[in-house]
Amino acid sequence: TGGGCPHILAEPQRTNLVTYSEDFSEWSPINSTILSDNTTSPDGTVNADRITSTSTGDSAFVRNTQSTQTVSTVYSYSCFVKKGTTDFVRLANRSLGNVSEASCWFDIQNGVVGDVGSNVSSTEIESFGDGWYKCTVIGTTGGTISTQLTDIAAATSNGNTSATTGDYIYYWGAQLEEGSYPTSYIPTSGQSGGVTRNQDIFTRDGIGSLINSEEGVLFVEMLNFNNDSRISLNDGTTS
Repeated sequence: TGGGCPHILAEPQRTNLVTYSEDFSEWSPINSTILSDNTTSPDGTVNADRITSTSTGDSAFVRNTQSTQTVSTVYSYSCFVKKGTTDFVRLANRSLGNVSEASCWFDIQNGVVGDVGSNVSSTEIESFGDGWYKCTVIGTTGGTISTQLTDIAAATSNGNTSATTGDYIYYWGAQLEEGSYPTSYIPTSGQSGGVTRNQDIFTRDGIGSLINSEEGVLFVEMLNFNNDSRISLNDGTTS
């Protein structure tokens, strides 16, 4: 509910293409080490990993090479991230275009988006409490795809690709899905081709005693942008 009025979350069918969404030991560490199940993740389980830099002045990241993407298609790439010793994290979907321009930095100390690469169409950062943020990079793949890589890196500052030995950040729940916005998290654990969540469909029957063809309730929540704006209800005639 987010503290407000409860509502139904109805989402379309989506597939998380990341083969191992929580087990980063199955990813490829670059200038880094992975400590599995090191802290409590947003699902309340001690299953989030810690990624620690092993080199100073180099990029420290984990790379996923198991997700296949289609050319000229919009993808949303997201991951839950929690601050360790550095304030920034960088997400990159290398299929969006030039390697140096497919990245976005996130300030996970203050919960805001940092520098954005030119091949990224939009970004999102959402707080999930206890220092966790869901960071998302959205963009369209190029006409040809030379790489099929998605990276998550620690960064010493905004726009910086380097880290310092011993720097670490917590990661959990990576998701790569076709679509112009991220949906709720779909866990995977090694399934070839990812895991698909079907479209949400809600039905309610047995309520004939509550509704009929002649009575009903109309509820409208609206904001008046113009003093001449109005809403009317009629039977199709001027009266």
